Amino acid sequence: MTDKHLEELASEIETSLQSGAVTEQDRTVLKQVQCELQAVLAVPAPFASPPAGLRDQLSRAIGQLEGEHPRLTSLLSKSLDLLSDVGI
Repeated sequence: MTDKHLEELASEIETSLQSGAVTEQDRTVLKQVQCELQAVLAVPAPFASPPAGLRDQLSRAIGQLEGEHPRLTSLLSKSLDLLSDVGI
């Protein structure tokens, strides 16, 4: 998993949260994913490992957001693919 990709996802989530274009339910899911991402990004790359719940949160967020937020859903899907690629 690359820090660049995670930073891009974190930025997209922040933009979505600030835009007001998401429902409260979506906002809750995005905030959970954002907290997990910030925890990963706070640790230097060689030592970082995704929190155990990040994969599940990404899966739930994809299911919940895919109809109304295609760009964000695409980023979440890419993150999930990256987790799979590294064996998580």
